[in-house]
Amino acid sequence: MSQSKYKYTVLAVDDHPNILEAIRLTLDDEVTFLGVESADMAMDLLQTQSFDIVITDYDLKSDINGMAIFREARRRNPFVTACLMTGNDSSEAMKDVFQAFGGVFIEKPFHDQSFDVMLEQARRSRQNRKEIAPHLDETDSILKGFIAETPSMIRLLETIKAAAPMQTLSIHMTGPTGTGKSTLAKLIHKLSGVKGQLVTVNCSGLEELAMSRLFGHTKGSFTGAMKDHDGFIKLADGGTLFLDEFHLLPMDVQGKLLQVLQDGKYQRLGDTVERTSHFRVITAASKNIRELADEGKFISDLWFRVSGKILSIPTLAERKACLPRLVYHQLKSVSDKTGKSYEIESRAMDLLVSFSWDGNIRDLENCIQSVCTETDLSGEITFEMIKEDLLKRTGTLSTDSVRLARGETLEQACRSFEVSMINRALRNNKNNVSHAARVLGMPRSSLRRKIDSFGIRV
Repeated sequence: MSQSKYKYTVLAVDDHPNILEAIRLTLDDEVTFLGVESADMAMDLLQTQSFDIVITDYDLKSDINGMAIFREARRRNPFVTACLMTGNDSSEAMKDVFQAFGGVFIEKPFHDQSFDVMLEQARRSRQNRKEIAPHLDETDSILKGFIAETPSMIRLLETIKAAAPMQTLSIHMTGPTGTGKSTLAKLIHKLSGVKGQLVTVNCSGLEELAMSRLFGHTKGSFTGAMKDHDGFIKLADGGTLFLDEFHLLPMDVQGKLLQVLQDGKYQRLGDTVERTSHFRVITAASKNIRELADEGKFISDLWFRVSGKILSIPTLAERKACLPRLVYHQLKSVSDKTGKSYEIESRAMDLLVSFSWDGNIRDLENCIQSVCTETDLSGEITFEMIKEDLLKRTGTLSTDSVRLARGETLEQACRSFEVSMINRALRNNKNNVSHAARVLGMPRSSLRRKIDSFGIRV
């Protein structure tokens, strides 16, 4: 296995000592490894220590399973890379659940390549945070979940780090409203190293005064123009101009903007004096501007000018592994303002992670702020509080699965998967427990206990 280059703290949990030893030998010398054989020992360690990586078997022959350990590790360290090992036939179904909660899935018998993937994910996440640290403090609100373990967010951050210093490169961001495009614009601006300021303009609010507000005006140029005024174009000189909801920019203003982007020259409304402004432009839209240009509703040349680099921003549903960190960040933000500490119940976090967030990050933040006002002196946010707030916002607990409408937790959802897979294995093997256990990759005694525990008829 190649050298990881960074020192990691790894906790492995498996009731087979030979498995722990195999994992230890698979990992390289740059890893601080600790292996334990019981779920109770793992939970005790997680009360006092934070690990970069937690590797755990799912079935630990205990009331505490691998999912519970992962959830506790995530509570201690939202950045943790958690790996679930299982050899049973439910792998594909369980994989979907576990990855939705930010985990890496490793099937038994595992190979070195599985751990290579795991360490590379942890390495890239850590490297992203390390490289961005000189520019932003880790608690800075600009980070807001954009440093995360999901592959899509890792790729996005790496693209931003490469593109931000190229100050002449225009950047266009696509994605639904509420995915954090304005926050990304702040991040790009800070990483770009420009000396000027970031000027943010929401094109939906420019209305009939768009020309004046962007380019400025002279005294008397229109009714109400009582004095000369510098517009956003002047303010952005030497810095960054971020135009949000760019598709709503009026056509007549588009032509003027194209000119200043081409040669840096513009005139204020009602003025004949030619002025200059040089800035980096970042645009964002929730609609496809290329399609609007093809339909003649947007100036094609302007689109080509602003689309030097196109960033597709993942929705919150596409990066659910970020959600716990977003929740903890928002709780800290509220705590800083109120002076009160908040804790969130495990089942409440499970519901937040599994909920279908059509409103994206903004809606999640509103939800957290709302439930914080409902807490008592303990500051605990419960499952029922989250459930009630989501019902008020949406009228229904519409989620990606029916199980959440029934209020099931992550562990209960995984139990449902187990029952389904065990039933399938038994059915395919004519209720022969030994054959089914072999297919599921587990000891016959373990399968027998699960059959009895789940009340499965054989």
